[in-house]
Amino acid sequence: MNNKKFLYGVGVGVLGYNIIYSLIKDKLHPMAVNIAAGAISMGSATKSFIEDVNEKAMTHREERFKRVASSFDTKPIKRNEQMSENIQTLKKQLTELKNKIK
Repeated sequence: MNNKKFLYGVGVGVLGYNIIYSLIKDKLHPMAVNIAAGAISMGSATKSFIEDVNEKAMTHREERFKRVASSFDTKPIKRNEQMSENIQTLKKQLTELKNKIK
């Protein structure tokens, strides 16, 4: 009697496995493929978005760096020109004072 129950259980298990597995395989396999394809496409879209943002940020940084670098380059030159003009005017004033004193 126990052997019959065991064999019936194994038979029902095998039959259930064959029926349920085929149903699940036919229904879930396309759904799993669609989910995987969607995840891959979202990953590539996210990657391209991040690359675009990074590229824009790099160009913005380069432009800002060029602006700052150009302002650093012109400021010392302007200061030097002003200082040399001041020195020239001071020299003229000194020579005028020397001439007046003599």
